[in-house]
Amino acid sequence: MVKQESEAYFAYLGHCNHYSRLQQPHTLYYQNGQRVKLFYNKVEEGKRAGYQLPNVWEGKNVLRYELRYVRNLTKQFNRSEVTLETLTDEAFYMGLIDRWAGGYANIKKQQSYNLDLSIMKSTKDFDKQIYLRGLLSVGNEQQILDMIEQAKREGVFENKMQVKRLKDKVREVFNCPADCNGNAELVAELDQKVKQVQRFYR
Repeated sequence: MVKQESEAYFAYLGHCNHYSRLQQPHTLYYQNGQRVKLFYNKVEEGKRAGYQLPNVWEGKNVLRYELRYVRNLTKQFNRSEVTLETLTDEAFYMGLIDRWAGGYANIKKQQSYNLDLSIMKSTKDFDKQIYLRGLLSVGNEQQILDMIEQAKREGVFENKMQVKRLKDKVREVFNCPADCNGNAELVAELDQKVKQVQRFYR
């Protein structure tokens, strides 16, 4: 259960290496050929499917995060076989929880930034932070990357290299030193929820 509507958290979950990111109205997907990371509004999903929702969910915001292994299980888990019985093995189950948490941790979180003169060592550092402030007036990192993708689809750029350079520049600018930014409140909440699951895996 989370403080705000599930969909409010999606914008703070950005790029993840080796995964394609796809956002829909009530669902956020990260997928590659082996796995899918999925964030969605569990109440909305339950209503669409016609489930009888638990009373404890009444008037609550419920965000579900799943890590799905879709193929090549034996290779991904380095085992000769993965069966239903395997899931009853405590060590294997704990390992799944750790993988689940690691899957979340590997997603780059969108952050809030403040201009910090104390960390600037050159005009390049100043320029980078000013550029960052300009980008933030339009949106966060993922939103800017989505705008670039939209412009690419509409034929704004001459070639793929222009798109790549522009995206690399945006990511470089948003990759500010840790002491000049702070995680958004919603990200901090998600971080705490994931750590709690790891702590009380039983």
